[in-house]
Amino acid sequence: MQGLMPRYASLGRTVPEMSEDVVVWLAPTAGLALAAALNVSAPKPPRVRAMIGLSLFGLIHLLLQRKGWFYHVYPLGIGLACWGAWSLASLPRGRAVVCLMVTAITPAWLAQDEALTRTRMYQVLHSASAMQAALEERLPRGARVQMLDSDYGAFLAMARAGMRQATPHIQWFSLIFAEDSVRRDFLAALEDDPPAAVLLTNSQWPQPDGFDAADRWPQLAALLASRYVLDRSESKNGLAWRLYLVRPVRSTSPEAYRRVVSAL
Repeated sequence: MQGLMPRYASLGRTVPEMSEDVVVWLAPTAGLALAAALNVSAPKPPRVRAMIGLSLFGLIHLLLQRKGWFYHVYPLGIGLACWGAWSLASLPRGRAVVCLMVTAITPAWLAQDEALTRTRMYQVLHSASAMQAALEERLPRGARVQMLDSDYGAFLAMARAGMRQATPHIQWFSLIFAEDSVRRDFLAALEDDPPAAVLLTNSQWPQPDGFDAADRWPQLAALLASRYVLDRSESKNGLAWRLYLVRPVRSTSPEAYRRVVSAL
């Protein structure tokens, strides 16, 4: 963790790349932010100065992080909400009505994005159910599985199917940015004590979606080719996954295979 945190901190996006996400996360405070802007010239008691300080801290925090994910926007959003709510009461009636109208209209604009989010969530849940069914059909409950995923449902599938994670690595991030020694130890763990299966999704953050992290890692690709067989794969709505099963010793029948992997 001590080695990974600085690498996580080094990840960043440009302001234009961040802006789309930031606008969505800050949208609920738009009316209150407008109230604060319209009342910026009014006298500021100590309480309001503290709210402005919180807003400035949130803005600096957001820009220094250079990521723009929702948890980086919270300080700025809270500061703007407090400052704007205080300012709203002292605005002339006409300006206050405009701010309230912006606050009321914003949810309608967000509803479209929320619908897209829900659609994506349903797709992830469907993918998780498919992976769960594949795991339960081919492996006994409690089997060791090496899963690597970020956002596409493999975590949920593993939990529902009652599988055990083979190594501490559950996302590609901890391998992509790790030292060579960490990657060698990961491969050695798989070779010394092969899990019953390997479950990969195409969510390989921070790299773009795909399976390049596995396919372009020669040692891992060789291990999968020599020790495992691709049993299932699915790609739908941009979500893809692969289930590799350890090669059976004698028989490829499901019943014999389950007996083999039960001992792993």
